[in-house]
Amino acid sequence: MLKDLLRVTTDSSDSTPVQVSSGNLNTPESARAYGVRMGKKLAKKPGKYALCMPQKPANLHEFAIGFGQGIPAFSMKSDAAVMTVSVPDAHVDMFQAAALGISKARQLVVAPANIATPSGIANQIERVVEGNSAFSMDGYHLQKNNFTQVIGRSSENKPQLVTVLYKGDADSDELDLGLAFKGCTFDSGGMNMKPSASVSKMKKDMGAAALGVGLLKWLSIAKPKVNVVLGFSMAENAVSSTAMRTGDIYPFKGKSVEITNTDAE
Repeated sequence: MLKDLLRVTTDSSDSTPVQVSSGNLNTPESARAYGVRMGKKLAKKPGKYALCMPQKPANLHEFAIGFGQGIPAFSMKSDAAVMTVSVPDAHVDMFQAAALGISKARQLVVAPANIATPSGIANQIERVVEGNSAFSMDGYHLQKNNFTQVIGRSSENKPQLVTVLYKGDADSDELDLGLAFKGCTFDSGGMNMKPSASVSKMKKDMGAAALGVGLLKWLSIAKPKVNVVLGFSMAENAVSSTAMRTGDIYPFKGKSVEITNTDAE
């Protein structure tokens, strides 16, 4: 299971105070860069830290994003140290949403493809929305609907299709936004195999889905008054005896599709 390496709280007991300088928050760019530097510095010695904020901090949202970017997002060690930072009550929700949202997205992008599998990402979605009444989640049985005969059929990590409805405005049935996230957890290129120089980077072909899970984390904490539907499609483009081939033709709903390149999923 993926372990979250950052906690944000309001409890500053037994924490080492760290002053946040207002002079580094003057612009969004400087605030984010400052957050990255501070996150990296504190991560060298994970522990409990109390962030002492200026009286009226500017660009605090950008600083929080940078902080979430600066700390490690993934570790294979079961006993990996977790950093806990406390933030004043007035800023904790915003800081949590931004820092933990970006940290969750980075965690999935950095995790190897044998951990961030299609079902692994679906499980992370479920963990984020579980117990929150603002969310409703639906997973589709793709095999039963014959949707796995092309991309994903050659992998033992079967495809996942998940939709999540975030209903932040309980008084409205209108949708404000719909978002779709691609999650190809490893794109080998199939029979049209990618060259060695680029295939090692193809575990990051699920970056959009990782961003979507980070957005879910942000929504769960920030609780904006909007209604959003998020669709996630996850699959692994692998090579095996069951993989699609160039020249294969597949019928679907009275039409047919010819595969000319297995890397064009």
